[in-house]
Amino acid sequence: MHKQIHLTQLLQELGVRVVEDSSPGEAIGFPLTVELTGGGSITLDLTTPTPFDCLDERQVGIAIVDSLGKVKYSWGLARRLPVLREGKSVLNTPLSLIPECLATGDALALYHDGYRVFASVLGKKAFHEPDGHHEPDVLALIVNASEEKGLLTAVQRTERHAQALRRLGKSMAVEEGALRVAIAAAHEIASCADLAAVLVWVLDEPSHSLKLAASVGVNRTGQQALAGLSLTDTPCSLAELSASTGKEAFYEDLHEDANARELEGKFCYLKPGGLAIYPLVTADRTVGVLEIVGKSDDSGFRASKDLFQTFAEHLTLALNAALMYESAEKRASHDALTGLANHKSMHEFLFTRLAEAKRMGQPLGVIMIDVDHFRAFNEEEGHDAGDTVLKLVADAIRSCLRHYDLAARYGGEEFTVIIPNANLEYIAVVGERIRAKIESQTFLTPSGQERGISASLGGACFPENQTEAGDLLKAADAALYKAKQQGRNQVVLWQGRYEPAENRTKPEISVDDWIDPDLFEYSEACTRKVASEIEFLVRRLGLSEGQREILKALCKIAPSYQRWLETKNTKKLKQIESDSQLRSLAPSLHCLYERYDGNGPKGLQGKKIPLLGRILPILLALSGNNEAELLNDPNRYDSEIVHLLADLSNAA
Repeated sequence: MHKQIHLTQLLQELGVRVVEDSSPGEAIGFPLTVELTGGGSITLDLTTPTPFDCLDERQVGIAIVDSLGKVKYSWGLARRLPVLREGKSVLNTPLSLIPECLATGDALALYHDGYRVFASVLGKKAFHEPDGHHEPDVLALIVNASEEKGLLTAVQRTERHAQALRRLGKSMAVEEGALRVAIAAAHEIASCADLAAVLVWVLDEPSHSLKLAASVGVNRTGQQALAGLSLTDTPCSLAELSASTGKEAFYEDLHEDANARELEGKFCYLKPGGLAIYPLVTADRTVGVLEIVGKSDDSGFRASKDLFQTFAEHLTLALNAALMYESAEKRASHDALTGLANHKSMHEFLFTRLAEAKRMGQPLGVIMIDVDHFRAFNEEEGHDAGDTVLKLVADAIRSCLRHYDLAARYGGEEFTVIIPNANLEYIAVVGERIRAKIESQTFLTPSGQERGISASLGGACFPENQTEAGDLLKAADAALYKAKQQGRNQVVLWQGRYEPAENRTKPEISVDDWIDPDLFEYSEACTRKVASEIEFLVRRLGLSEGQREILKALCKIAPSYQRWLETKNTKKLKQIESDSQLRSLAPSLHCLYERYDGNGPKGLQGKKIPLLGRILPILLALSGNNEAELLNDPNRYDSEIVHLLADLSNAA
């Protein structure tokens, strides 16, 4: 049974005068004004009327604090606060401002851990000291502020949630691929919500399953156990069940579920508590699953349920956008039937890797593949059969390559494989592996008959067989033709230098008639001065004979072209554009004033400037005795070419 008090009498004994209109014993309502003898007042405000002379000590408390911050007397609710118990000091506590009322003479209101404290100076000393020394004390009135605490907690939680969503949205906005979005989201969610673990699965469309794309706080065993979620098989985990049913799961304690106890209960580095699983569904399409595991000591896990749901909604939109972007990008660069790179992507990859091979002095291999007797599949079994055979062959090729090799559908029943850093010996090994893998495939006809599949392969290598991308493909194709002639289902490598008829040495490009007469001798001298540099670059960069002649012509005509630009001689500029013999010079001349850092007139940057267009400004600087410009303005030039020519200079 709780003690009750006649508050009027207690306050009067402490020197406090209560102002009320009600008769003693009558039920009166609050607010009730308590005037302090030293000046000022305190207003007591309860939510419902109550007999003033009979208050429950669970709802209100009083403490008397002296000028040194020592609690001399406490009653009721005040005794629930350790800092307001008799004999304690409020100094160095959240209530340390209470004694300052004596210095300022002002009343004070403080909030502390679910309690509201009102303090003011008492008009006379509440308790007399033996030495008769009287100093005023402070009266502290304590009331329950649980509703205020709830509101403050809600406001703080809302602010944390808003901050978490801002961070999550910002982290996902800068990512494009689904994998990168998942990784960014997992780390951001785990960090801002202070969780034990976060897992994100993302839709893998080719396999029609969900793959674990990102995890935080999960050990290797857990990553392996939950590497994939099936959308069709019998669910083996809560995440898989959520993915297949499209329903979320929420547990304040994951140990309530046997499956979660055996999986999530054991794979977290930190001791787990609550569990929340959300299927990421948009337009009846499951794009992923988000699983959140709270810490065992997180008492606010349930209160964060709305936040977790919002996390899932944001992640759904981001993943769906990323998957759509990847799908569109893949359609533009991959063959729709086989999933391999298309003809355009193959050429881009070949040009890029060939340039790297030339720069690094490494070999590059190309294999051309043609399905044997493919027409028979289409004619005898139908075009659907032909499509199936092409898919089987594509899968076989893909399984034989490294992740940085490229397999592409060249067209029809032909495929191309590009293998960086591969000489002829390695090409032969890979080619035979692909041939054997294709031969091991069988096609089952609608009548139940098995038909074998085979392919012929031709290989070529840079720089042994050719140095240009187009000619390298032609060399591999010529080797493939030999494989067909020799009986099919075999690998043939091109031997020696491949020289197609149309690639014979081109005649010298004559620009003498175009050069300004007063610049003729200067142009001749400049061209002679960089002749050794041109030959050096031809060898080191693997330039063709045609490119060599173009460089020579460019060095000779460039001074005149610069004058035409400066004098705005549009007639000459148009004539050089229309001349068929000089048309090959135009792309490099157009880039004469471009900068490697992209700050030129057209904004072309880096490798987007044609190779000869990057070489020409460097040769002009060398031929015009402006070598210092290469050092003073390095961002204008391709540093790799500058360093190559520096090696030549050092060697000389």
